[in-house]
Amino acid sequence: MTHAYDIYIPSPFRSRLTKKEGLVLTSRRIVSRLETLKRRRRSSNLVVFGECPNSLYELVRFSNALPELKLKIESVALLANDCDFGDLSTFLTTLRRTMRRPKVQTFTTASIEVYKRIIEAHLNDAHSQLIATASVIDDTLAVWSCEPRLYQVELPSIPALRKIPKSEWRNFEISETGSHIHWSAGDIDLNLESIRYRCDPKYQREVDKRRIQEIKAIGEAIKSVRVRNNLKQTECGITEREMRRLEKGEVLPHSTTLKKLAKAHGLELSNYLSFLATG
Repeated sequence: MTHAYDIYIPSPFRSRLTKKEGLVLTSRRIVSRLETLKRRRRSSNLVVFGECPNSLYELVRFSNALPELKLKIESVALLANDCDFGDLSTFLTTLRRTMRRPKVQTFTTASIEVYKRIIEAHLNDAHSQLIATASVIDDTLAVWSCEPRLYQVELPSIPALRKIPKSEWRNFEISETGSHIHWSAGDIDLNLESIRYRCDPKYQREVDKRRIQEIKAIGEAIKSVRVRNNLKQTECGITEREMRRLEKGEVLPHSTTLKKLAKAHGLELSNYLSFLATG
């Protein structure tokens, strides 16, 4: 499988993550020495992981070498535990200047569990689907994905959360894998896709386009199965108008509609769905 980026983890930090935290970091995508990175031209994109203060020296060397490397930094994640704020600030300033991508977001955390989740998400190619951490600031939900990238959404814009008291908005848990955020009040689950859909217009357009294509494909399958069974649109257990709209891909069929269609075709629902799946 070809990946769009490599992963840089300085040697001391990689050793700690392997020996003390039990992470398996054997992927060939991981580069831990600056000299290796200079020789390696397989990927022009890079995700950077590091620790402050222990691997700060290697990270500074890395940032100073960026102009020579001509690499594109996708994202930066730092484990900042007992780190001098001045040292960290200096490094981040140097990194932003040398990588010439001021819009690249830098994620810092003191939680090794959150950090491990991010690294494992990258190794499993699930970084754009999983949540690293989240917080509520006033009426805004701020969510860091495992990319890491920051997404912010206004809580009142989420219908399910409007149904629970505002005092409960801060009382949530992130699942162990980062697959979703859970509010006990109201038994509400929210995944990263739902969050991105509400705050990323480009992503919203992509999702809407996919949904339209899926609905049209279902409509074409419904028509194909009907024609193969020599049924007219008026013989399918629903009105002719409903059938026309379904076959044109204007609406998505409800479960009750699918049951009526299956019955009209003389099939069990499971068999009818199998026919739809195969076109």
